[in-house]
Amino acid sequence: MDQQGDTGSQSTQGTAAPQSESELAEAILGYLSEYPQAMDTLEGISEWWVMRAHVRVELGTLVRVLRELTECGYLEETGPEENPRYQLKSRPPADD
Repeated sequence: MDQQGDTGSQSTQGTAAPQSESELAEAILGYLSEYPQAMDTLEGISEWWVMRAHVRVELGTLVRVLRELTECGYLEETGPEENPRYQLKSRPPADD
C-alpha cells in the first residue's frame, strides 16, 4: 500500500488503533467482508471501520484478563454463563 500526502498520520484522538499498514488493511478488509456495500470518508473509515476492529481485539484481551482474575480468586462470576457479571470476590486470595 502506498501513502499519499499526510493522511496516514491522522488518527482518532487518544486511541491505540492498529497502525501498521498490514493491520490497517486487515481491519478495512474485515469490515468490508461483513458489510460489502459500505462506503465512507477517510475520517469515517478511521473512526468506524478501523476502531471497530481494534475494539474487538481489546474485548478479546478483556475476556482473557477477566478469566485469569476469576481463576486466581480476585473476581467472581455471577449470572447466566452466556452473559456473566463480574464483581470483586468477597475474600480475595491471600498474598503468599
